[in-house]
Amino acid sequence: PKRGFSRVRFQKRPESINLGLIDAHFNDGDEVNFEILKKKGLIKGSGYGLKILGDGELNKKVKITANALSASAKEKLEKAKVEIKLT
Repeated sequence: PKRGFSRVRFQKRPESINLGLIDAHFNDGDEVNFEILKKKGLIKGSGYGLKILGDGELNKKVKITANALSASAKEKLEKAKVEIKLT
């Protein structure tokens, strides 16, 4: 077996959510951020930020505050002209 130090236990991974879930649970003009998603029960755990993934379609004009975006999510959000704030 391998022995030694591993950083896997100490990695800080962001919580992730798909655009389809955002579209299903939010209305036009709503703000989407880590705290609101946690209150609604859409993400679990303490998390170290929020990453938006591009699965699904977003047809509503929401304001998104996240730490990271996937390439497909960025493309879809720019096409839908959604306000994005990366922290």
